Amino acid sequence: MNQSGEEQERSVWSWLLRQISSVGLIHLISIPLSVLVAIVLARVMGPAQYGQYAFLISILALIALPAVMGVAQLLTREAARYKELDSWGHYIGIRRVGLVWVLVISSSVLLLAYLLAQMILGARLEAIGAAFWLGLCLVPINGLLAVHQGLAKGVGFPGLAEAPMKVLVPLFLLMSVLSLSAINQVSVYTVMTSQVAVSLVTVLLAFAILLKVEPSAPTNTVPLYDLNLWGRVYIPLMLTGLVGTLNAQIGTVLLGTLSEDAAVAGLRVAERASQFVVMPLVVINAVIAPLAVTFYARKDERGMQSVFQKATRGAFAIALVMGALFIVFGQSAIAFLFGEEYVDLAYTPLVILALAHVFNVAAGPVGVVLLMCHQEKLALLSQALGFAITAALAVLLIPVYDQVGAALAIAAGLVIWNTLMTIFVRQKLGISVGVF
Repeated sequence: MNQSGEEQERSVWSWLLRQISSVGLIHLISIPLSVLVAIVLARVMGPAQYGQYAFLISILALIALPAVMGVAQLLTREAARYKELDSWGHYIGIRRVGLVWVLVISSSVLLLAYLLAQMILGARLEAIGAAFWLGLCLVPINGLLAVHQGLAKGVGFPGLAEAPMKVLVPLFLLMSVLSLSAINQVSVYTVMTSQVAVSLVTVLLAFAILLKVEPSAPTNTVPLYDLNLWGRVYIPLMLTGLVGTLNAQIGTVLLGTLSEDAAVAGLRVAERASQFVVMPLVVINAVIAPLAVTFYARKDERGMQSVFQKATRGAFAIALVMGALFIVFGQSAIAFLFGEEYVDLAYTPLVILALAHVFNVAAGPVGVVLLMCHQEKLALLSQALGFAITAALAVLLIPVYDQVGAALAIAAGLVIWNTLMTIFVRQKLGISVGVF
């Protein structure tokens, strides 16, 4: 590599390390904070009510899919490109389209959810009905947070993009739940009320800050709209995000449908704890999206491999240690943090998910690379096959093994789609961003 190449890589690494430090700090706060929220909820609600709450959150996440999926990824990719090109008219245009899209689709989704809720949820609606109707308010709120996240990442503020959902929402929710517990008013409905309130406050704060820090367009910049291009790009990104979220939620939804509330609570505890294992990769994914766009635009795939593979190897070392700690000390940790009643429910699923996430981290940021390098159809294919495996195994295993069966199904899907994405990155870009 010549001197200019070395200087360029050092510059990229300097930027990347600064962003990883910023986003890493957010996740170092976020994941323990989220686990603390789960601990408090699990203890004050008990396995049955906590299982109902976890099931409700998963259902609401699926309902919100049309309003949020693909929005952040599209805005990140296009905002980064327009920033690189100094095309601020297009940036203003896509920002407006993103906001209008989320609000229009949210309205349609809410109407459809109202009409279909009784048919889909059936007897479940009797137990969680009031909380469910209130929770539907999260659909437009989360859509607006997706717009904010995509824009903030695209213009180079990944920390600002991550902080609202990762730090502010769980922090405010924790404060609210502790207040409810102090007055003995904790229920699925009151916790959902808190969730909606803190999410609304967070989205208002997030946009207020973004408007202060985003680059200012020249005076009298006219909004430009490339609707045909955005539509063509959005559809595969939306479908990829849709299937990805289905992958993340289908285990909990099927478990809540085919098993008991306590089993759902056990899986929820395991999923929350296993986030410590995957945290290093989450940090990398949050930072590298605009960098991947830049590398790809400059046709510097080898530079992309050099930088991303080094980051993945560091993340893998951390994930390996975290996975080993959970396997060895997981039972004691669950008993101490969540209570003895959760040990039998959560330990085996935790081990399964921890091992799957070690593999996930070893594969590296393959999903982000495919999405940012115009290979979204291959990312969609990988996610779809992973979802099919997860759903099929969940239906087969949950009736026999409950939360352990759900964890096995989730782990299998995770391994499948990571393997496929790794193959596609090597075939289409000629590089590896994983450990090997």
